Amino acid sequence: MTKKVHTTVGFCSGIIISFLLYNNNLSRNIASFLVLTFGSFLGSIIPDVDNRRSYIGHKAKAISKTINKHGGHRGITHSILGLAILILLLFGIGSSMNLIDYLYFKDFCFGIAVGYVSHLAFDIITISGIPLFYPIKKRFCLFKLRSDKYQNLISIFCTIVTMLILIYISYQNKLN
Repeated sequence: MTKKVHTTVGFCSGIIISFLLYNNNLSRNIASFLVLTFGSFLGSIIPDVDNRRSYIGHKAKAISKTINKHGGHRGITHSILGLAILILLLFGIGSSMNLIDYLYFKDFCFGIAVGYVSHLAFDIITISGIPLFYPIKKRFCLFKLRSDKYQNLISIFCTIVTMLILIYISYQNKLN
């Protein structure tokens, strides 16, 4: 998938999760909503740090080069293990900087995880698949979608689905 698709899906995922968590009291939790959504947007591009030609790989060249050298593209960063390591690193950094108790730190980390999972979910439906249970190298592939061919369609579809989900949630909340 491309950066455009991953960021669209990450942003939409962040909005949906934020809306589910904070919809009942959105005016009071708008900062949490925004922090979680931003984290999800950012988390949606992090797995591609293993590709030196990706947006994030280009920005973090040393990290990208090291990860790519040891596992190539769609290696550890495209697995459950990669997600776990990232969360442990975030909480380790947060703990050492006394951010754990900071009001929005956990929202941000949760957003990163949501975006990361959205990235994996959309890469698992491509032709290449992902090694979900890395270091086991077997790649999982649910469909054989060529994202480069349909990136605009996928982005539009995700946006429409997000709007429909938000309308449904709002409607359900009004019934209750």
